[in-house]
Amino acid sequence: MLTYSRGGLVGLGVVLTAITIRSRHKLLGGALLVGAAFLVIALAPGAWMARMDRFIQGDLDQTANQRLVAWGTAWRFSKDYPLMGGGFNVLPNPNVFLRYEPRPLPAI
Repeated sequence: MLTYSRGGLVGLGVVLTAITIRSRHKLLGGALLVGAAFLVIALAPGAWMARMDRFIQGDLDQTANQRLVAWGTAWRFSKDYPLMGGGFNVLPNPNVFLRYEPRPLPAI
Protein backbone atom coordinates (compact mmCIF):
# COMPACT_ATOMS: atom_id res chain seq x y z
CA MET A 1 0.00 0.00 0.00
CA LEU A 2 2.68 2.51 0.93
CA THR A 3 5.32 1.56 -1.65
CA TYR A 4 5.32 5.00 -3.33
CA SER A 5 3.93 3.35 -6.47
CA ARG A 6 1.42 5.66 -8.13
CA GLY A 7 0.26 2.93 -10.49
CA GLY A 8 -0.18 0.57 -7.56
CA LEU A 9 -2.31 3.15 -5.77
CA VAL A 10 -4.55 3.64 -8.81
CA GLY A 11 -4.78 -0.10 -9.43
CA LEU A 12 -5.64 -0.83 -5.82
CA GLY A 13 -8.31 1.86 -5.84
CA VAL A 14 -9.89 0.53 -9.03
CA VAL A 15 -9.87 -3.09 -7.86
CA LEU A 16 -11.27 -2.30 -4.42
CA THR A 17 -13.99 -0.12 -5.95
CA ALA A 18 -14.92 -2.87 -8.43
CA ILE A 19 -15.07 -5.45 -5.63
CA THR A 20 -17.30 -3.12 -3.60
CA ILE A 21 -19.64 -2.48 -6.53
CA ARG A 22 -20.01 -6.20 -7.27
CA SER A 23 -20.44 -7.13 -3.62
CA ARG A 24 -23.75 -7.94 -1.98
CA HIS A 25 -22.74 -5.64 0.88
CA LYS A 26 -22.16 -2.39 -1.00
CA LEU A 27 -22.82 -0.10 1.93
CA LEU A 28 -20.39 -1.95 4.20
CA GLY A 29 -17.77 -2.10 1.44
CA GLY A 30 -18.13 1.62 0.75
CA ALA A 31 -17.79 2.41 4.44
CA LEU A 32 -14.65 0.27 4.65
CA LEU A 33 -13.17 2.02 1.60
CA VAL A 34 -13.80 5.44 3.11
CA GLY A 35 -12.41 4.32 6.47
CA ALA A 36 -9.29 2.88 4.83
CA ALA A 37 -8.77 6.11 2.87
CA PHE A 38 -8.93 8.14 6.09
CA LEU A 39 -6.46 5.79 7.79
CA VAL A 40 -4.03 6.07 4.89
CA ILE A 41 -4.28 9.85 4.89
CA ALA A 42 -3.79 10.00 8.64
CA LEU A 43 -0.92 7.50 8.93
CA ALA A 44 1.02 7.83 5.66
CA PRO A 45 4.50 9.36 5.76
CA GLY A 46 4.87 12.93 4.54
CA ALA A 47 7.06 11.92 1.59
CA TRP A 48 4.39 9.46 0.38
CA MET A 49 1.69 12.11 0.71
CA ALA A 50 3.81 14.62 -1.24
CA ARG A 51 4.42 12.11 -4.07
CA MET A 52 0.74 11.17 -4.32
CA ASP A 53 -0.33 14.81 -4.09
CA ARG A 54 1.84 15.68 -7.10
CA PHE A 55 0.33 12.69 -8.93
CA ILE A 56 -3.25 13.70 -8.15
CA GLN A 57 -2.59 17.28 -9.28
CA GLY A 58 -1.20 16.00 -12.59
CA ASP A 59 2.41 17.03 -11.91
CA LEU A 60 3.99 13.84 -13.26
CA ASP A 61 7.67 13.14 -13.71
CA GLN A 62 9.07 12.04 -17.06
CA THR A 63 8.88 8.32 -16.38
CA ALA A 64 5.19 8.57 -15.48
CA ASN A 65 4.53 10.57 -18.65
CA GLN A 66 6.44 7.99 -20.72
CA ARG A 67 4.38 5.21 -19.17
CA LEU A 68 1.14 7.03 -20.03
CA VAL A 69 2.28 7.51 -23.63
CA ALA A 70 3.23 3.81 -23.85
CA TRP A 71 -0.16 2.75 -22.46
CA GLY A 72 -1.94 5.06 -24.90
CA THR A 73 0.08 3.61 -27.77
CA ALA A 74 -0.76 0.06 -26.73
CA TRP A 75 -4.44 0.99 -26.39
CA ARG A 76 -4.56 2.54 -29.86
CA PHE A 77 -2.80 -0.51 -31.33
CA SER A 78 -5.20 -2.91 -29.59
CA LYS A 79 -8.20 -1.14 -31.13
CA ASP A 80 -6.87 -2.05 -34.60
CA TYR A 81 -5.99 -5.64 -33.59
CA PRO A 82 -8.49 -6.55 -30.84
CA LEU A 83 -8.47 -10.35 -31.12
CA MET A 84 -4.86 -11.34 -31.59
CA GLY A 85 -2.98 -8.18 -30.70
CA GLY A 86 0.57 -7.87 -31.88
CA GLY A 87 2.61 -9.89 -29.43
CA PHE A 88 5.50 -8.71 -27.31
CA ASN A 89 7.72 -7.57 -30.18
CA VAL A 90 5.40 -5.30 -32.15
CA LEU A 91 5.58 -2.06 -30.15
CA PRO A 92 9.37 -2.03 -29.75
CA ASN A 93 9.40 -1.62 -33.54
CA PRO A 94 9.88 2.17 -33.96
CA ASN A 95 7.76 2.37 -37.12
CA VAL A 96 4.77 0.70 -35.44
CA PHE A 97 5.20 2.66 -32.21
CA LEU A 98 5.35 6.01 -34.01
CA ARG A 99 2.24 5.17 -36.05
CA TYR A 100 0.14 4.55 -32.92
CA GLU A 101 1.80 7.01 -30.55
CA PRO A 102 -0.82 9.47 -29.17
CA ARG A 103 1.79 12.17 -28.44
CA PRO A 104 5.59 12.33 -28.48
CA LEU A 105 7.47 10.64 -25.67
CA PRO A 106 9.02 13.04 -23.15
CA ALA A 107 12.81 12.78 -23.05
CA ILE A 108 14.57 11.48 -19.96
